[in-house]
Amino acid sequence: MHSSQTRHIKAITRSILGARRVCYTASIGSKEINVTKTEATAEVFWTAFNVLPVEEKRAVIQRIIRDENLRRDLMDLALIEERRDEPERPLRDYLKEKTID
Repeated sequence: MHSSQTRHIKAITRSILGARRVCYTASIGSKEINVTKTEATAEVFWTAFNVLPVEEKRAVIQRIIRDENLRRDLMDLALIEERRDEPERPLRDYLKEKTID
């Protein structure tokens, strides 16, 4: 989802297979797309973060990086994102390469 273009998120109740379910819809420009509850929650937090003044953004980020487990998770996610376009390879090949180095 392109969060910088999101206008709003709304929760609507739909009948799915005879059961009432809450569904979330994000409006992006003139287009509406269905999103999960997790994506809707993330979008709300991201939107709130982006409207904070720079000093308050910095304070939030500092609190996040002080949490050792969260910091490690973020570092792992950043590495995964950086390497997303690399070709896949078998674990055996990777391990062989690591033992040679």
